[in-house]
Amino acid sequence: MEFKYPRVSEILSPYSNISLAQIPKEYLEKAATRGTTVHSYATAYARGDFVPYLEEEYAPYFNSFYQWYDDNVEELLFSEERLYHEDLKYCGQPDLIVKLKYQKESVLIDIKSSTKIYQTHPVQLAAYMDLCNVNNLHCDQAMILKLNKTGKIAKSYDYGDCNPYFKIFLHGLELYNYFLRK
Repeated sequence: MEFKYPRVSEILSPYSNISLAQIPKEYLEKAATRGTTVHSYATAYARGDFVPYLEEEYAPYFNSFYQWYDDNVEELLFSEERLYHEDLKYCGQPDLIVKLKYQKESVLIDIKSSTKIYQTHPVQLAAYMDLCNVNNLHCDQAMILKLNKTGKIAKSYDYGDCNPYFKIFLHGLELYNYFLRK
C-alpha cells in the first residue's frame, strides 16, 4: 500500500513512554534488539522454517517459546504480516494466530520478552485483534505470551475478546489523530 498509516505501537508510544521513562536508554535499546531477534526466531520456528544458530543471550527466550508452542499449539494460522485498517486508518503487525490443542477457537498471540506486562500491552493486543478481524483473519480471543529469561516455559495471559482494551485504544487513536496525525 502506498499510503502511510501509523502503527499501533506509534499510536500507543506516548503512553508506553510514561511507563518506560525511568529505564535507562541503553537498557531499552538492548531490550528492543532482544525483542526483535527473539521474535524472528519464534516466528521462524512457528512457520517450520530453519532457525539459525542462537546467540547465547537469546537462547533462553527462544527455549521458553518453543516449549510453550510445542505443548499448546495445534496449528499456525497466521504469522507476522503487516495489516491495515482502512476505515480507522492505522496498521500493525500481529505476531501469531494459532489454533490451540485444547480448544476450537483461534487465538491471537502477542509474544513479549519484556520483564513484565505493561498497561499498554493488552491495548496493543486489542488493536491487533481488531486488525485481524477487519482483514478476515477471525480471532475468538487473544493472549500475551510472556517469555522467560531463564528458559522456563512461557506464561500465557488470556485477555478474552479484548473489548474493554479496544475502547481504550480507540481513545488513544482519537488523541493521536487530533495531536499527531500529519
